[in-house]
Amino acid sequence: MRAAPFTRGRVCLERVSRFQRADANVTGGGGVGKSRQAHGHARSNRIALCEASDLVGYGGGIALSPVFGHSIEMDAKIPQDVERRAVEALEAVYRVFEAPPPSVIEGCPCCIDTRNTDVLLSTPLRQIPGMVMWRYVSGAFLTVGGERDFRYLLPRIIDVGMFDPGNLPDPQIILGKLPLANWRSWQVDEQRVIEALVAAWFEYAVSRDLASWDGWSFAQSTEGVLCGAARAGLPLSRYLSRLSERDAEPILGDLRESFPEKPSYFWEDVPEAFHEVRAFLDMGRS
Repeated sequence: MRAAPFTRGRVCLERVSRFQRADANVTGGGGVGKSRQAHGHARSNRIALCEASDLVGYGGGIALSPVFGHSIEMDAKIPQDVERRAVEALEAVYRVFEAPPPSVIEGCPCCIDTRNTDVLLSTPLRQIPGMVMWRYVSGAFLTVGGERDFRYLLPRIIDVGMFDPGNLPDPQIILGKLPLANWRSWQVDEQRVIEALVAAWFEYAVSRDLASWDGWSFAQSTEGVLCGAARAGLPLSRYLSRLSERDAEPILGDLRESFPEKPSYFWEDVPEAFHEVRAFLDMGRS
């Protein structure tokens, strides 16, 4: 296996270290502007930690709330039709990608034993805990796994990432794995269910952010899926159009204030998409 992933891991660790002070600033003094900027750094910190966990691991408990066979973190404030469409889109992914588990998941000899691959292959797909998949997802196509096992696990990865997000890396990482799996070479029906799933995930993320909106909240879920869609190579026009709708005004306002002026971390991988979003946000700035 290539040594490059370890280089990226070190960069992530350095990024985490660089932003450690930002977490403290969120609750410290300095006014609203300083706190919002610090929150942005702290968010970058958490995102970087997702990839950094590829090397250092990630502590935490398993929190599963099975609903309809999924790990759904239900929120009474999220419209039922949005939840229904999200579940239906996910079920379509489960159906289309249904397959027997692979006999083995290969990986870098020095770290394969830490990736929980035995549990991934011996546990029924819908019952695999998110934290068991964490190290696989963070290292997929870098230090562990290939297209076959990724396709097998993909429905469950999306399931937990969408409905129980605290137990998997962020959408930027999950959806960013799709190009590494050459997903645009897959069968047309497989590509279509992924496209529909990302659209449903984005709407669910918008609803999640709106449901938690208190004037100080941040559009973290929305930006995460937007960036993930960009990294997957999906056109962003439909998502940006959704942000122009009246009910999304709080999210749009937050993105205009907190979205970086220059590509940051995962957006660096998709500079054209970043500039498209930046231009869209600047267009309505007063």
